[in-house]
Amino acid sequence: MKNFKNSLALLTIVFLTGCVTTQSFSVKVDSVNQFTLLNYNDFSLSTNSENLSPEVNPLVLEAIESRLANELELRGLKSSEDSDLLFELSISAKDEIESNRFGSRSYYYDRRYFYLDDDIETEERFVLRLTIKDKTQDKSLWTGFTSWNQNRLNDSSDTEIIQTLVNNLLEEL
Repeated sequence: MKNFKNSLALLTIVFLTGCVTTQSFSVKVDSVNQFTLLNYNDFSLSTNSENLSPEVNPLVLEAIESRLANELELRGLKSSEDSDLLFELSISAKDEIESNRFGSRSYYYDRRYFYLDDDIETEERFVLRLTIKDKTQDKSLWTGFTSWNQNRLNDSSDTEIIQTLVNNLLEEL
């Protein structure tokens, strides 16, 4: 009976642990073969804050920029405007259009089928690209790309999600 209780407790813990979801961002990466951050001691960071679309929250961009600078400094790099290594961070917004003509409705019983109603939906998505460039060679060395919908991250107080976003980008370096 005691073994049954122990195994039931263990199975409950395993089940609950499996139900916990961790948020992550899908990151697409491309880089030059020999690129590594170990060859550099400092970095500079620039953003597209001057030409943001109105949909993008500038406070979110500043929060991502600040978190990225902190993470790079934790990796041993120093922030310097005269650095050869430039991190370009840009965010933009785009609309995704989806047509759900034959959605979850049962057309056998739904008379709206004959009226050919419009089932087009738009969803706003934010796109972030981080590009690492060498100023002396004027070449891009690494680029990472991710996107998310408006409901996931649209507030600068979402520090946990911003931390996850930056970590997922820097994991690929």
